[in-house]
Amino acid sequence: MFGTIRNWLIYRAVKRALNHPMPNQFFTSGEKANVNHFFQVTFVDPATEITFLVDKLSDKGADGVVRNKFQAGGLYGASLPYAQFRNLRLRIKHYYRGYEISYSSPWSFFWAEVVNYAYWHRRNDIRLQKLYNQQQLVRQDRIQVLSHFLTRTIADRNYANSSIGLITELYGTRWVHHPDEENIQSYYALIIESLKSSGDLETAQSIYCRITPNALSTLDTYAEEKARHVENTAIQRKIVYLTIVLALIAVVQIGVSAWEELHPDPPSSQG
Repeated sequence: MFGTIRNWLIYRAVKRALNHPMPNQFFTSGEKANVNHFFQVTFVDPATEITFLVDKLSDKGADGVVRNKFQAGGLYGASLPYAQFRNLRLRIKHYYRGYEISYSSPWSFFWAEVVNYAYWHRRNDIRLQKLYNQQQLVRQDRIQVLSHFLTRTIADRNYANSSIGLITELYGTRWVHHPDEENIQSYYALIIESLKSSGDLETAQSIYCRITPNALSTLDTYAEEKARHVENTAIQRKIVYLTIVLALIAVVQIGVSAWEELHPDPPSSQG
């Protein structure tokens, strides 16, 4: 029935996963996602990217729904013979208490089941999030954000991003659970709007923005002003040092004069 040992292993993995079948409706975020504990089992044709979503197993194979993004309608019922399992890519996604964990082979799935990987993954991630939440998310100013856009655009001429995407690039994905999340989101939304108002960024599509040629002039002007500021600061520092040195010299001269007045040379004796 299975044809090969690999097909049999895939069958066992699918059967095990379907002990916790995917419900018709569920949540992937928020408090309601904390009750999740089920698996989504799919097979993907590597040549066409057509996806077969497994609903149940039968005597001859798997019954489910085919999802074809290139065909009108997109979904239709179908069956997949056991012998075809080895020709397709297996994907098992575990929805576990707000987390999504994917497996691409029966071996990785069985290993995860044996060691209770989902439980330990969630526990470790919660610990890491607590450590992350203790950090202060240092905000970047307009010039730093504009420099970030320039650096990314040099690497990719089609680069565009939104305020949410920008925050994720700067702080990683954990920022969404940080206590300062709302303030950070509001701050960078204002930064993006400010750069758009000054003509340094422009709307690319929807909520995405890209850099404009005007940004180069802005960054050059900033660099010149910064260099000028550094030079002026250095000059002012030298003036302060010189003033201190002159003051010390003056103090020494006053001290010498006072000493000479208090201790005049004795009169010379004449024979």
